[in-house]
Amino acid sequence: MEAQALLGLLPLALLALGGLLLWRRLEGGLVALPPGSTLTHGWALAAAAWLGSNLASVAVLVALGWQEGTELPLALLMGVRAATMSAAVVALLALVAWRHGTLAPLGLAPRAGPPAVLLGLAAWLMVFPAVLAVGWFNRWLLEVLGLEAGLQEALLRFLEEPEARRSVMGWLSMAVVLPVCEEVLFRGGLHGSLRRVLPVPAAILVSGGLFGLAHDAQAALPAAALGVALGWLYERSGRLSVPIAFHVLHNGLTLAMVAGIPELAQP
Repeated sequence: MEAQALLGLLPLALLALGGLLLWRRLEGGLVALPPGSTLTHGWALAAAAWLGSNLASVAVLVALGWQEGTELPLALLMGVRAATMSAAVVALLALVAWRHGTLAPLGLAPRAGPPAVLLGLAAWLMVFPAVLAVGWFNRWLLEVLGLEAGLQEALLRFLEEPEARRSVMGWLSMAVVLPVCEEVLFRGGLHGSLRRVLPVPAAILVSGGLFGLAHDAQAALPAAALGVALGWLYERSGRLSVPIAFHVLHNGLTLAMVAGIPELAQP
């Protein structure tokens, strides 16, 4: 059994090594996020956008016939969530562009350097084994505490609903639109303002922790670990496009793995 377990870990170790080697080849062209370059009150804008999009989602779902105790298709729920959050993020971007004349305070100014997609891929390969380890630890901890261990609700429903796995809207919402919006809010807005009043490591931990709390209780710890990785990546790369690329890859590949090999998602 021990030999089998070690063999099972070998692919993960090779993934991490490949990501590390690719990252080392690319990181020479990176410029860290400069001090004082981000929004002072980004946390307030992010909180307003997050709250507003949640209220708008509920209003739209009620208009579509949702009532307490009823369950709408996951693809529809995610589509509504993506639409309302996109609207809130567009409003935030417009406000920042109007007040500052640029989106640079959100990390969205064009900057020279290695392609964001390659950087995101390298970082994901490095971090994915650690994210899995945190997920396994999270399951063990929930069981020790006598709490139900399971998947994040959206992933569980994605696994259970064949229609969701076939829905283009569901895939685009969960793998592209929502990750992009979350990066603008949590890294561009929240983390950007926290780093102006806290040491950078503390800002990464706090913004990552709040990112975890924004997810289901069962997934809060793994989501927080992911948020910490994304915050570090934003700081190291100096541009929001890199954590966006990482987050899109992570969500898309996670959905693909859950859809293709459901056994990987079983507790």
